Amino acid sequence: MKDRDHIIIWPEYLDSTRTRSEGRKVPLSIAVKKPTVEEIAKVLKAMGIEPVIELDKKYPRSWWSSRGRIKVRKNTIKKYELLKKLCIKIRESRSEKK
Repeated sequence: MKDRDHIIIWPEYLDSTRTRSEGRKVPLSIAVKKPTVEEIAKVLKAMGIEPVIELDKKYPRSWWSSRGRIKVRKNTIKKYELLKKLCIKIRESRSEKK
């Protein structure tokens, strides 16, 4: 049964190594290379959004190499805007580590 009150975020949505037909949802100019579920969850927590990590789930387009997904409660922000903000925050967090 579908969760209509949640937004599903697959790491593939943000992955710069994937094409649009392989599941990337954001422009290549802001996409990040191989984001992990844990990395996305950490950024969501920093943004004040409580994520639910589901490591047992597989991305349908690449079920053989999938890495799980994240569910967040729907908010006032649209899914596409949330994905773009996630990419920007992940880039920032990666640059701080270097």
